[in-house]
Amino acid sequence: MIKVFRTNGVLQIAIIAIAVVAIWVGWFVEPEVMTDRGDGGPLYILIKNTLGSNGIVSVIIALILTLTEGYLLNRLLYERGLIPLNTLMPMLLYVLVMGIGANGCRLTPGLITNLWVILALWSVMPKEGVIKTEGSIFNSGLLCGMAALTWTPGVVVMVPITIGQLIYKMYRGREWAVGILGLLAPIVIVLTTAFLIDDWGMIVTYTETIAGGWGLRASVRWDSILETTVLGLFAMVTTVGTLTMLERKTIAQRTHGLVIVTVFIYSLATLFYESLMPVDAEPFAVVVAAMGSIYFMEKKKHLWIYDIMIGLLFLTSLLNYIK
Repeated sequence: MIKVFRTNGVLQIAIIAIAVVAIWVGWFVEPEVMTDRGDGGPLYILIKNTLGSNGIVSVIIALILTLTEGYLLNRLLYERGLIPLNTLMPMLLYVLVMGIGANGCRLTPGLITNLWVILALWSVMPKEGVIKTEGSIFNSGLLCGMAALTWTPGVVVMVPITIGQLIYKMYRGREWAVGILGLLAPIVIVLTTAFLIDDWGMIVTYTETIAGGWGLRASVRWDSILETTVLGLFAMVTTVGTLTMLERKTIAQRTHGLVIVTVFIYSLATLFYESLMPVDAEPFAVVVAAMGSIYFMEKKKHLWIYDIMIGLLFLTSLLNYIK
């Protein structure tokens, strides 16, 4: 399979299409509405109230958003010189990982937050030879604020994004101020809206959720243990391998790779908020798909082993059908 994703564009699209149909067909047969487990931010609640209880619309939007995010991640890695032009491996891995876990293939706060995370990486990671502007700094802060207002654990994403800003450039006070203004912009909009419609209950609930949500939950199931094991091994192997391979790339490419790795801080932190069991793979999708594709595109030997790893990831994404 890895050989196909290095050469044949038509077969790549066909494989992704087969994976999408296999993972999503059950969700279209029995669509589930958007859920609010108490971790959705004001933006997610607004979207949920707008769509109402229409399950099929929720699933359709979730599929479109998943494919869009996979494409954006693919373009980001290519334009930053981390993968070849002719591969869709990041998109495939992203689709597979998004199918894993308790939330599955429906519109959730984590799925929407991934869009803000990918766009934030676009702003943080400049193309080689391009000087970062204050506009990109503002956008990074703005997108972190959007993430925090969509999904309560999403507030943690500002940690890896800030680290990324520091990796590329040590900013002056003016630039830090621009970034903070970007972060505060969506928060000010939400507070202003709450004031105008006289609905402070939403803000109070959101604040209490952030303050009281941390801590592992105790629900353990066999399928969750299996999902966590497969996802954890895949992440460990590909991340360690990618860090080794980055040594052979340019300084700019190594920097891009390190910034993506820092997203693991956000991914792991959400475990302590959302729970380890059952696992929600959505926060890991961006970094696992990125690291996996960079690693697989560089490997020359024993490709059959990594084909098996991708196959296991696909089978794990189908566990939702037997829960």
